[in-house]
Amino acid sequence: MKIASIILAWTPNLPQHAQGMRGKVRGFPAGTPADQLAPFPYRAGAVDAAAHDPRPQVRYAYILGVSLAMTQRDHFDVVETHHFLRAIDEYAQALAEADLVPEETP
Repeated sequence: MKIASIILAWTPNLPQHAQGMRGKVRGFPAGTPADQLAPFPYRAGAVDAAAHDPRPQVRYAYILGVSLAMTQRDHFDVVETHHFLRAIDEYAQALAEADLVPEETP
């Protein structure tokens, strides 16, 4: 799926957030009403201009920035975040183009 077609919504995995919502992330279709997104203080994707930019490099940088915010700022598990974001075309393509698959050592 394209980043412009969804809204990623999440609550940081930090103690100042309600325990029942802490560390939760969901993907919603673009156009989801604001009341359904209300429990999640952070949103990305269709709500941001960078997700709609015609240049793929901008969209790649954008989704990689989102992944860094989720893991570094908001304390999501790196592996779980990676698995969640792999379904987004731009994330998968950015990783492939950056050749982030480790080479095997002899």
